[in-house]
Amino acid sequence: MMRYELGKAAQASRPTAPSPTAQEHGAEAPHPLATDQQGPVVIAIANQKGGVGKTTTSLNLAHALSHRGRRVLVVDLDPQANATLAAGVDRVAVGRSGRTIYNVLLQDRPLADIIQVSANLSFAVAPSGANADAAELELAGRTAAELLLRARIEDMAPRFDVILLDCPPNLGKLTLNGVLAARYLLIPTEAAAWSMAGIPLLLGNVDQVRRLYRHDIRLLGIVPTKVRLRVRQDQESLEELRRDYGDATHIFPAIRHTTAYAVSEAAGSVTLADNPYAPGVEAYYAIADQVLVSIARDMTPAVTS
Repeated sequence: MMRYELGKAAQASRPTAPSPTAQEHGAEAPHPLATDQQGPVVIAIANQKGGVGKTTTSLNLAHALSHRGRRVLVVDLDPQANATLAAGVDRVAVGRSGRTIYNVLLQDRPLADIIQVSANLSFAVAPSGANADAAELELAGRTAAELLLRARIEDMAPRFDVILLDCPPNLGKLTLNGVLAARYLLIPTEAAAWSMAGIPLLLGNVDQVRRLYRHDIRLLGIVPTKVRLRVRQDQESLEELRRDYGDATHIFPAIRHTTAYAVSEAAGSVTLADNPYAPGVEAYYAIADQVLVSIARDMTPAVTS
C-alpha cells in the first residue's frame, strides 16, 4: 500500500500521554480541553466498513473519558442500534415512545428529550431505535438534512463535555450528519487488509465533505482493533498501518482481540465497567488520555486526501 498523506501538520499532531495501569482505572485529575473550545467536543467515530469495532470503541472510550472527569454523551446514529442495546436500552421501547435519534432528526424533537441515563453507566446515551430504519430514506427528501444533527447539538444546553457519535458503516445521510456535526474524526479499523483498505475511501469521502461544506473537521487518528498479538498476519497488518499512516496521523494503542467485548455488549453492558481486567481493555484508558491531549493542543491535521 502506498503511503497516504493527510496534511503537513502531521508530525505536530502526535500526542504523548502515559498509558495508565490497571490500578489507575479510577477518576483522575482531568486533562484540560482546548481553551477556545465552545460547547462540547464532538467526535465522529466512523468507518465505512462494518464490524471494525466502532460501537465497542464508542462505548469503552465514553466510559474511559467519564473516568477522566468528563461528562460524556454517546449518540447512536446507526439504525442497527448496537450502541443502544449494548448500553442496556430497549430499542423497541424507545422507538415506540418516540425518543430516538430518528425523532430528533425528522420530528424536531430536542436532543435533550431522548437522552437515557442509567445507574449502570458512567455516561449518557441518545439512542437509536426501531423507528430509525426509515431515517435514511426520509432524510434524503428533506432540505439541508445533513445539517440537522449539528443544529440539534448547538440547540442543546451545555450538559456535556464530550459527545461521541457512533456512525453507521456507510457514508449515507446519518453518517454525513455525524461528520458535519463533529469537530474531530476517529477511525477504528480491524488489523486486516480488507478493513484497512477502506481507510483511503473514507478519508477521501470525508475530505470531499470538508471541502464542499467548508467544514473544518480534524483527524484525531486511527484505532487498530481486534488485534491478535501472537498472530503474524495481525502483526504485519499493524506494522503496515503504522508504516502507511503513521507519518500522517496518530496511531492509537492497539485494541487486543477478546471475546469480552461481545459478551458484555450482548448482556447490555460496557466491558470496562463490568470486566475491567479483561486482557487489553485498559488500552481504552490510554486512548482516552491521548484524545484529551490532542484536543487540548488542538494540533490535529485536517482530513485531506
